[in-house]
Amino acid sequence: MCYSTSSPLENSDKNSILDVNTLKSYLSKIDEYPIKKIETALPIYSWGIVTNYLGKHKLINALSEKDLKNPSFKKNSENEIEIQKDGFYFGNYLNKGFRIKVEEISDEQLQDVISFLEKK
Repeated sequence: MCYSTSSPLENSDKNSILDVNTLKSYLSKIDEYPIKKIETALPIYSWGIVTNYLGKHKLINALSEKDLKNPSFKKNSENEIEIQKDGFYFGNYLNKGFRIKVEEISDEQLQDVISFLEKK
């Protein structure tokens, strides 16, 4: 299982679904593992981590960066917005001030992990 490299509940700039450097560090000695034929699972999903003004979190599955383009959102960073107007978004009622951080995996990240694992 080559995903879930950290908790989505942590306030971190890292992608909790897959941080390639964390994964490589964790699996650096996998070639010494006694079982040589290991099947792996890679992440091909995305989500949005909603944080309210109390710091409580909720996940919304299948959000991507393109979903963050909305006139009711203020862009805080490349993958995070702040809601500017109360309303229904992605099937959920979200209040002004709530933040959504999108985490998704690029093809380049997947290829990097695949290449690393093939060498191991």
